[in-house]
Amino acid sequence: MALGLISLGVSNNLSDATIGIGYSLIMVGIPVTIVGLPIIISSASKARKAARLSVGTQTVRAPILRDSQEIYPAITFTVNLNSSK
Repeated sequence: MALGLISLGVSNNLSDATIGIGYSLIMVGIPVTIVGLPIIISSASKARKAARLSVGTQTVRAPILRDSQEIYPAITFTVNLNSSK
């Protein structure tokens, strides 16, 4: 829905194709938001079983040059599959 609002703001005139895309994204975004809110609320009540999203760094090595390595920002998504409670 936010992307639809952004595309409406970017369009310069009413005959621009971006307006049609903007309205389409808004019309798709409204039901997705309505369906997604109860899912988010129910997962918050089951926090120990919910997924965890964290931000950190990841070391990446080049497959050809073994001595070269770079550190990049990374987003980690983990799901606890062995919940005993």
